[in-house]
Amino acid sequence: MKVIVYFSEDGECIGSARKSDDYTLQGTEELFAENSSILPDRESQHKQSFIDTQKAQEYARNRAVEYPSNGDQWDMIYKDNKNGTTTHADAVEAVKAKWPKDNSGPK
Repeated sequence: MKVIVYFSEDGECIGSARKSDDYTLQGTEELFAENSSILPDRESQHKQSFIDTQKAQEYARNRAVEYPSNGDQWDMIYKDNKNGTTTHADAVEAVKAKWPKDNSGPK
């Protein structure tokens, strides 16, 4: 027996079932465990999905608090355009370098 877990289009676990060994996966199904005597816990699947999503967006939350205020950024952009400098771009790149998308933490 195979245990199949069904996922919605947005990746949420919506159920599970046992299928015969010759069953072929379709669409958004995933094999949970072959010859499993227990079905996966739906609540645990949802919780893990939420945790994974939170971790994936951690860098964005960290960047948000590091960026200069909107007013400061507009001021930098205005001065950059007026003086031909890259103050704004440099400030933004410094934050992106400190908090990369790979969530490896501050550099």
